[in-house]
Amino acid sequence: ELLLGGPPAEQAPMEEEGVVMERPEAEVALGEEGLRGERPTEEVVVDEAPTPVAPPPPPTASGPTIFADDGVTVMGVTGTAARRDRAARVYEYYSSGFLTEDQALPFGSVQGAVDRPMLKRVKESSFAGMFDNILILPPSGGAYQPGDSLLLAGLLREVTGWGDIVYPTGIARVEEIGPDGVIAVVVAQFNRITDGQVSLPLEAFPDPGEVMPVPVDNGMMGAIIEPRQKNPVPGMQQVVFLDLGRDAGVKPGDMFTVLKASAEVGIAAKGIAYLRVVHTRDQSSTAMIVNLKGLGVEAGAPVQLVQKMPS
Repeated sequence: ELLLGGPPAEQAPMEEEGVVMERPEAEVALGEEGLRGERPTEEVVVDEAPTPVAPPPPPTASGPTIFADDGVTVMGVTGTAARRDRAARVYEYYSSGFLTEDQALPFGSVQGAVDRPMLKRVKESSFAGMFDNILILPPSGGAYQPGDSLLLAGLLREVTGWGDIVYPTGIARVEEIGPDGVIAVVVAQFNRITDGQVSLPLEAFPDPGEVMPVPVDNGMMGAIIEPRQKNPVPGMQQVVFLDLGRDAGVKPGDMFTVLKASAEVGIAAKGIAYLRVVHTRDQSSTAMIVNLKGLGVEAGAPVQLVQKMPS
């Protein structure tokens, strides 16, 4: 009798055309030992609860932190200049842009992406990305050599009295001299790199080392020339240009506050934003909004130095 969950009924050997078919030995064994017999009882041993392990001690003040120098290289700069806790940051220095101050800078011309084996332009109009090869024409009367690093940029617009806004798009390294210019490889990219942009010899990053800005009283006064992008509402990381530069002693890492004068007589002006200088020119500097408390970061807004990088 076949019961639900019970062993299957014995089947007689099947004969077909003189061939006798039998159940495999494995099946017979399974039926005899596994299905017909009782399942062996296994003794289950329950381990005692593990002894809790004491948590590791907290890091000491002298121990490494997330900002420790781990050998990271950013745009050719290794060590303290590439760390995230620096007053001046190499990425911001090269990517934020600056004003030409009406100077005739030695601009080269980006011709576009090229196919290296053919040394020909890929398209009449093209854009390049990381590690792509581009063709660059040196400035008239100038020359580039293999190993030279070049800043690639677009000219955003002209600012009256201050020249053009140079808006960096990447960094390229010259690889070889071609028949129609130099072949360079893109080693850093900030924005789209296209033909029609310009090139400049890359400035050396003024690495401040471990120093940080210190508070100052009655710091120098200046004003915002113009934001890099004309956004109706300013935001964090937005870039602005100041009318103070190297000639006034401004350095990357200096901190300014944007002031908003009160309409009431005798009430001191209050800060509505904090700016960190990321690049300097002779008469102007480039700063980034790092703390925003209200509206008013616009062309003509007064600024005051509140923290100064040591000399």
